[in-house]
Parts: sequence; C-alpha cells; structure tokens
Amino acid sequence: MDIKSFVKAVLDQRREELSAYFAPDAVIRWHCSNEQFTVDEYIKVNCDYPGKWDGTIERIDKTDNGYIMAVRVYPSDKSAFFHV
Repeated sequence: MDIKSFVKAVLDQRREELSAYFAPDAVIRWHCSNEQFTVDEYIKVNCDYPGKWDGTIERIDKTDNGYIMAVRVYPSDKSAFFHV
C-alpha cells in the first residue's frame, strides 16, 4: 500500500479513490477520539468535512494487521493544526 498516496487522497477528499485502500469489512479507529467507522462512514466523514486541507505524515508504523500513523492535518491557510 502506498501510504503517501492514501494520505493525499484523504486530504484532497477524493471520495472515489478512497474505498480502494480498504478491505470491504475494514474497521477504522480513531483512538484519540474513541471513534470507530466502517469504510463508508470514514469516507463520508472525511469527504463531507468542509474546507480545503493539507497535512504532513509524522509517523507510520506497519503492524501485522495494518498500519498505524500520525498525520498533522491543517486547513490550507495553516491557521490551525490537528493530529490524526
């Protein structure tokens, strides 16, 4: 899996590309907010969120079951940032 391409697709909110990165029964967990999503829910949350976004990958860890990553996400004007 090309993690950098995945993160770019998320930041660019390219809905039509995102499902290809997941198994149909994947579970996406945001541990920092204790949220859990199906693939469709994850795509909806990311692609329907308002604004234009950019970001920087800070860390990627590959595990036996997938990937864990930390990404600094910010609006295109860089007025704030969030870790995801």
